[in-house]
Amino acid sequence: MKIKELSRRLPASGVSCLLGLAVCACGGGDATPTTANEVATMKAVAAVSLPTTYSIVNLATSGWASPNGINSTGQVAFRDFISPEHAKFYDGTTVQDLGTLGGLASMSQVVNNSGQVAGSFVTQLDAYHAFLWSQASGMLDIDTFASRFSFPTGLSNTGQVVGQGVSNAFSWTQAGGMIDLGTLGGGTYSIAYAVNDLGQVVGASTNASGDYRAFKWTTAGGMVDLGTLGGPWAFAIGVNNSGLVAGYSSTANLPHAFAWTQQGGMIDLGATGQAFATAVGDGGHIVGYHYPPTGPYLRGFVWTSATGLTEVGTGNVAVMRAVNKNGHVAGSDYDSNGTPHATVWTQQDGLIDLNTRIPGAPPGLVLYEGTAISDNGSIVATSNVGLLLLKPGVVSNAAPVVGPIAGNDPVAIGSPVTVSVNFSDSDSSDTHTATWAWDDGSAAMAGAVSESNGAGSVTGSHTYGAAGVYTVSMTVSDNTGRSSTVSRNVVVYDPTAGFVTGGGWIMSPAGAYKNDATLAGRANFAFVSKYKKGATTPTGNTEFQFQAAKLNFHSENYDWLVVAGARAQYKGSGTINGTGDYSFLLTAVDGNLVAKGTPDRFRIKIWHYDADAKADVVDYDNQLSSSSDGTVNEGTVIGGGSIVVQKN
Repeated sequence: MKIKELSRRLPASGVSCLLGLAVCACGGGDATPTTANEVATMKAVAAVSLPTTYSIVNLATSGWASPNGINSTGQVAFRDFISPEHAKFYDGTTVQDLGTLGGLASMSQVVNNSGQVAGSFVTQLDAYHAFLWSQASGMLDIDTFASRFSFPTGLSNTGQVVGQGVSNAFSWTQAGGMIDLGTLGGGTYSIAYAVNDLGQVVGASTNASGDYRAFKWTTAGGMVDLGTLGGPWAFAIGVNNSGLVAGYSSTANLPHAFAWTQQGGMIDLGATGQAFATAVGDGGHIVGYHYPPTGPYLRGFVWTSATGLTEVGTGNVAVMRAVNKNGHVAGSDYDSNGTPHATVWTQQDGLIDLNTRIPGAPPGLVLYEGTAISDNGSIVATSNVGLLLLKPGVVSNAAPVVGPIAGNDPVAIGSPVTVSVNFSDSDSSDTHTATWAWDDGSAAMAGAVSESNGAGSVTGSHTYGAAGVYTVSMTVSDNTGRSSTVSRNVVVYDPTAGFVTGGGWIMSPAGAYKNDATLAGRANFAFVSKYKKGATTPTGNTEFQFQAAKLNFHSENYDWLVVAGARAQYKGSGTINGTGDYSFLLTAVDGNLVAKGTPDRFRIKIWHYDADAKADVVDYDNQLSSSSDGTVNEGTVIGGGSIVVQKN
């Protein structure tokens, strides 16, 4: 398990992905309440009921918020994945772009109750630097080490930032600046995952034997080993304001989820099979998921010292991601058809499908997963229209809510792309206008709106003059000036445009193979993609081998092909080393069509859908920066061979 190498991928995949790296297991007894205060807290928590309805705010067409990406009042710090990635902040009314400090990109990670946001920005030298942002001061580069890499994972309400540095865990305060937390005796690497308002920092550090051990760090006591559940390693992933630590640790054979306190030390949470914790709340709840030995699906769990462990789910895949101080837990549960549903859980209400509590949602909108939950009950959720915020109750004077764009693509060049979208508005007396943007240099177009009592639909049609992959956007505005935007890609192809073929090799850069970012070396490719006469999908074959990673990709099916000048791009699916279900996107540039003597370029991106994370996970991509996406400079210059883009 290459935790150190994989943890360096945090800027690309988020802290939530790192939490899913270790497959954990549990077994053992429940704990009993240790203090009268714990019992009183549990009773107070049980009295806080769930909202019966939620209102919806469109945050981003593609994004992610971590469990610590929402504060007690429902303000949200999130990552907007639209290239180039930008850190965003929802202040309770509007979404703000936090900027990049002159860099290439930025990403928000955590927010505290004062509205301070911590994250990273990408410098012009392609280094990741930690930042702290506030409404009053803007974005501040806090990486006083001027290192190549620093990424925050925790932010306290006192303004203390902790995270991952180029070699060790760090802590930053306004008064003391950034300090290296060091390692456990003889260790070579550490990472901090969380900090509470008492300044207690938790994470993992290697020891003299090279094993990762859970630690707690304080200014007075330094770094302390929290022990293990009998095996060699442990990771602490969260700490609440009472000092309760959550994490996962190996036993004799498998890792187990744990709770740790100063008085009681480390205890097994009691989940059977493989299990790990994902978050800990100020009400004393630890949440996560486990793989029961009887399987076959992973199940969510919630633990307190007062109630022990409660398994959560309907019998299919279930994951619990985040918990607030009231014991309300956000996550997801899959139905029997394999569709994820965003959920919220409490001890008294059980598991609730959030799709049943959004009566004002436009038709077609589906909530997939709850990723963060605030103390006031607001929930961040992923959906088929991007990242959303669910606010308790009916919110007046709100922006319209827009559903997914439906379209008839892929379409052949010269055929119209017809699109439509549904919307709703809690202010039923509002009237609405809508605008389509087509991403081909043409003027925006007013959409045809049909509405009644705050609900309606918008239609549009556009004919593209060239083959390509275009991002169609729809903005719906009400008569008060509030608006929401959704988008989707549409594919326009030309069956007579030609074909693309190539063979040769590239020097695969470090960072391209995501399971081990240290690997670099020669990678071979061979491909052909073309439309047969009268066909609506292309045919061909794609082979890609990166021997250093023992990766052998073979295509099975093609979806579409776009040839535009010197650049060709096609999408399909295939296998790695003969197994699996992977998607791929290949981009090829014929240098001679750019200018005589210009080298050819090649890029392949391979990914799969991770049912645990409920998201696409990139396995390989030889382009490390998004700055040249969509241009003739996309990809890597080939080291040998040739690429030919043939235009008919």
